[in-house]
Amino acid sequence: MNKVSNKRLQVLTNCSSEMEKLLKEIVQQRDKLFALTEQFNEQVQIASDTVDDIISDIHDYMDAKSEKWFESEKAEAYQEWLLAWQEIQLTITDFEIPEPEIDVNTAKEIIETINKKNLQVAPEI
Repeated sequence: MNKVSNKRLQVLTNCSSEMEKLLKEIVQQRDKLFALTEQFNEQVQIASDTVDDIISDIHDYMDAKSEKWFESEKAEAYQEWLLAWQEIQLTITDFEIPEPEIDVNTAKEIIETINKKNLQVAPEI
């Protein structure tokens, strides 16, 4: 085969054009995804800080009580309540959605390779 058919060149050109459009959309959506991920992680941090404050308040309340109080049913109820909040804290602590990894540069390289002029003509023999 000495020449690349015009039909195949047109297919490559169409693919390259469509890939460029899709890559632009991917970048736009990626930026939105990054922003949403950041907002989500900020809310996780706020929730974590709030749970930490609640646990601290429970500790402060319990620390102010007498030894006799710690032998009561109220103390047991508070201890169970504290444990429940600590379980929530463990669930929230260190939870974060990582930023997505999208290799835009590789996609750009593929498009650039398809668009190279020397791929469109057969070498002279």
